[in-house]
Formats: sequence, structure tokens, C-alpha cells
Amino acid sequence: MNKFDLQIQSIASDGAHSPSEIVAMAEEAKMKTIALTDHDTVAGIEEFLSAAHEAGIQAIPGIELSVEEHNMHMLGLGINAASPTLVQKTEEFRQSRIDGSKKMIENLKTNEGFAIEWEDVLAEADKSSTITRPHIVRAIMKRPENQAKLRADAVRGKSDFFTKYLSDTGRNFVSRAHISASDGIALIPAMVDDFVAGRIDIC
Repeated sequence: MNKFDLQIQSIASDGAHSPSEIVAMAEEAKMKTIALTDHDTVAGIEEFLSAAHEAGIQAIPGIELSVEEHNMHMLGLGINAASPTLVQKTEEFRQSRIDGSKKMIENLKTNEGFAIEWEDVLAEADKSSTITRPHIVRAIMKRPENQAKLRADAVRGKSDFFTKYLSDTGRNFVSRAHISASDGIALIPAMVDDFVAGRIDIC
């Protein structure tokens, strides 16, 4: 059995479980070391580290940064989630996702004729600090007014929806803020300064 997992997302971004639930699952699976690496946010780190400390599991605070080149994602491990530089950057990412999501909703209403409101998406993202495309998809697929169109377009699940209406190259998609790979590489050392200096610990 794999005792390590250094790339886990929680409901703080686009995962299915809370940080505490992730730790409980890891404990049940008798894992040794896990890292929380939510997309462009550190909102779940405090809960994650606290739960891991109580469970006696080695936990690494991390993040998965969206970078511009080739739609890559960059992992930062052993980060200081309280770093002012990181907090500022993740807030910029959060606002960009909100702005982009609102534009995608308008596109899906105008271009495709779907019934969808911002409040529907917020309800889907109730426990998340980050709005993502899956929140939009779930909100649309739950609205009764959309069922006939979804059936007519042979959309049976989220994967079909993404392919038909929300692909990266489609007319409804709106790109969010990214940083360059070089800026991401420069940002990660700033995030780990306190960790390397011993001012924060891995649980």
C-alpha cells in the first residue's frame, strides 16, 4: 500500500472532502505522510494541520499553483500558509476565479440558453473558498429547466458537459489569472522561508 500522497485537494478548491475528512481517510488507510495541495489557495491548511496533529499523521502544507505555460500546475510543498506574499497572491487568484466564473455563467446563459444564476453556484460552493467550473456544472445540471436541453444534447454527466460547453478552447470558457512559471518558482521560496528557518513545523 502507498504510504505517501503529496498531492491532495480538498473542498477548499475542487476536491470532494474537507481537510479533516481527508486526514480521517488517511488515518484509516494507515498512511504515513500526506500533503494538502489545493489549487491556488491555502484556505484548508490550518484545519488540515490541526486534524493531522490530533491523528498523529505527518502532514505537509502545500499548494498547487496554476501557471501560464502549457496550462501547467506547479506544486509547492512545506510552505508557510501565513506568508503575506502567498496570502496576497491567493486572494488575487480567488477574485480572478470569481470574476471569470460570473462571465462563464453569463456565456452559458447567452450562448447556450441555460437557466443558471450566481446564487446557484454559491450554493454548490457552500463549503469551498474557491469557485471552480465543477461548481457551475453541478448547479446547471441540477436545475429542472435545463434537463430537456441536456437530454437533447446527449449530456449524461459532468464529463460530457465539459466537453460540449466548457472546454478550454470553447466559446464559454473564460481564463482566470495565472502566473508565469518563473514567477511561480520565485514565489515558492518566499513561501517556504519560515519553514526552512524552522519557524514552522511539519506535523
